[in-house]
Amino acid sequence: MKPPVVLVVGRPNVGKSTLFNRLAGRAAAVVFDRPGVTRDLLEADLTIGGGAIRIMDSAGWPYPGEDRDLTEKINATVERAIKYCELILWVVDGQAGRTGGEDAFAERLMPHRNKTILIVNKLDELQKPSARWADAEFAGLPWTEAFPISAKHGRGISDILTCLESRLKPVPIADDIPDVRDNLPEDESDAGLGGPGAPRDDAVESEPLKISILGRPNVGKSTLVNRLLNRDRMVVSDRPGTTRDAVESVFRYHGRPFSIVDTAGVRRIDRITDGLERTMSKIALHSGENADVSVALMDISQGLAEQDLRLLSFLWRRGVTAVAAANKWDLVPDRSAEDARDLEDEFRKRAHESHEVPFVLVSARTGHGLTTLLNTALAVRTAARQKIRTPGLNRRLQEWNAEFPTGLFRGKPGKLKYGVQTGTEPISFKIFVNDPKTFRGEAIRYLEKRLRSAFGIVGVPIQIGLAENK
Repeated sequence: MKPPVVLVVGRPNVGKSTLFNRLAGRAAAVVFDRPGVTRDLLEADLTIGGGAIRIMDSAGWPYPGEDRDLTEKINATVERAIKYCELILWVVDGQAGRTGGEDAFAERLMPHRNKTILIVNKLDELQKPSARWADAEFAGLPWTEAFPISAKHGRGISDILTCLESRLKPVPIADDIPDVRDNLPEDESDAGLGGPGAPRDDAVESEPLKISILGRPNVGKSTLVNRLLNRDRMVVSDRPGTTRDAVESVFRYHGRPFSIVDTAGVRRIDRITDGLERTMSKIALHSGENADVSVALMDISQGLAEQDLRLLSFLWRRGVTAVAAANKWDLVPDRSAEDARDLEDEFRKRAHESHEVPFVLVSARTGHGLTTLLNTALAVRTAARQKIRTPGLNRRLQEWNAEFPTGLFRGKPGKLKYGVQTGTEPISFKIFVNDPKTFRGEAIRYLEKRLRSAFGIVGVPIQIGLAENK
């Protein structure tokens, strides 16, 4: 059984996202002092009275955009949500009072009057704002109850939660997550990294595998998420920069729970002058760094872009487990298996430090390669959690002492004394040596290659720290 949905609506810039974040208990929506920041429906499940309800943030209606096609899609998304939700929190600006925007919105909400609650926001200066003022100011509009609040300062939020618990029937916290495997076409090779493709149904983990989708603007991130979920979860437009929030969705694949986060397009931070875009890019990168697996999505119909490779290097240097997904493969003319190999070879040559990242060809539009992508994400996560036994590691270190090329050291030869694995995700080692200053960067890279070869560490970052053996 799905949780009842509470939709937060209102005209642009009345504080919907601030209220949503308060109810969600986290900064799930981007908040910026500019109308029209939110575009997609954001979701957060709340536990109330021993059950679950689902809060949704929505774009301001009518959406204040210049792109007519994009504006129509966003407005249509809000109107659909109004119809199927169980309760509406209609947010208005208590400082501005009643405007023509509220009167226009009232026409849309009139058929849904019985499930509409008026939220008078931005009453920041009043410690205990009077509900009677809301009754007088917004009389005649379609609502059944009114709550004066300050979402910014958290005033009145507990009253809203009490109302939600009394008006709705929270469902037991149960598993209603759909499995997407039947939505995806079978790939010619659905094998993931280093093993069989489809995960075993009896090897299911309870914690969702969190995947973050990163990439330049307009490479198809939202289309990929929609194709996986088999529904229009995200607003999709040819206009770059459509997605602004980091929008999370959940699904199952062969019984294993996944959490997938669609993010705003990322350009080079030092070239961004707009404050909102800079904020969105930082949120996207933060999502990538905190994911179990980050998918760097590229528009391969335009070839490999330097920004794609810079993004992968950014993730790799921070120890993030990643997959490079070359999207829009269906748009490449005369594609063949040989073309695919040549493309991957070019990627390996140009990726430099992140050349170990798994490379997958996909089409978000047709679904081609998405099975391989999910299998690879599962496999690379497993690889990043690999643990090396200390005795075996130290036997190898002693063997390599005699094999190290002398040209990799500064002055006197370096000696590997002993080592220990200190962590996973990323796989990390602390190696004790005679003198860390003796080891050049080339020596560290040589040691990394030997570790990968000896212990089968494929496709994931390795971090090596040297310490002096005293």
